[in-house]
Parts: sequence; C-alpha cells; structure tokens
Amino acid sequence: MTIADLLVKLRRTPLVVSVQASPESPLASTGAIVGLARASQTALGLPNPLFRLEGIDQIEAVRAATDCESIGLIKREYDDSEVFRTPTLAEVRALVATECEGIALDATKRPRPAGCSLRELVAEIHGAGGLAMGDLDDIASLPGAIEAGCDLIGTTLAGYTKARVKTCGPDL
Repeated sequence: MTIADLLVKLRRTPLVVSVQASPESPLASTGAIVGLARASQTALGLPNPLFRLEGIDQIEAVRAATDCESIGLIKREYDDSEVFRTPTLAEVRALVATECEGIALDATKRPRPAGCSLRELVAEIHGAGGLAMGDLDDIASLPGAIEAGCDLIGTTLAGYTKARVKTCGPDL
C-alpha cells in the first residue's frame, strides 16, 4: 500500500478501527479479536475498514476472516528500554512477514532497545513496501518521527509515557 492508496481508502472509509485487548482481558484471544473485527465491519457498515491489530496470530487471523488491510504492531518488553511497541528489527521483520500494509511503532524520543534507531526501523518497513505509523506521546516527538520517515502519525502513546499526563478522552 502506498500513501496514495491509503488516502483513497481513508476517503472511502475514514476510520482506522483498533481491535486489540490487553493481556489480562477476557477478550485476549485470537477468536475474540476476530469476532470483534467482524462485528466492527457489520456494526459500522464498513465492508473494508483498515484495522489496527496487535500480534502476529491476531493479524493473520483477522486478515483471513475479513480480507481487510491492517496496520500491525507487536508489544514486547525489553530490559534496556521503556519502548515496547514494535521496538526492534525482529518485530518489524515478523510483521513484514504477515504482509500487513502498515506497521505501527513507538516514535517517541525514548531510547530503543539495543540502540536501534527509529530511522532504521522505518527504512526496513519502507524497504519491504510498507507504511510506517509513528505512535507519539507528545508534540515534541513529532519532528523525530518526520525525520525518520514515518508516513502517518497517531497520538496513541499520549498519556502512556512520562512526557504527558493522561487526559480524559482523546489527546488531540
């Protein structure tokens, strides 16, 4: 998917549907996530939404069940960094193998595990023909995400790092 393809898609279906469950949730199973994704299609009347999905099993299962494009991410903790959304090349490569159209990753100013740079991860995503979505915590992270080549930006980490206090509702 190119930026032009994404813009066409978002003009037709101007919503990215995040279908994820925290590990302790009763919905934290592949079957439940597939059910939620299918319910989103039906309830929203969107035959082909763009999903934001976490985990290889969920990405593959939702894509097979819905035939929808996705932005994938992997949450993994490392001892040497607070970054946990698609933190290293290993996670990027695993997501590339799912053929998801986009990959979301932490684009904050925090140091990444093993000294990996955001620019390296974005280059890997672009080299595989994907789009890179930078998850930001604060406006101060925006210049670094742009310089690294992120194709789209979300405020999805606002309130989840030390950079900002969590707000009630979306942090615009």
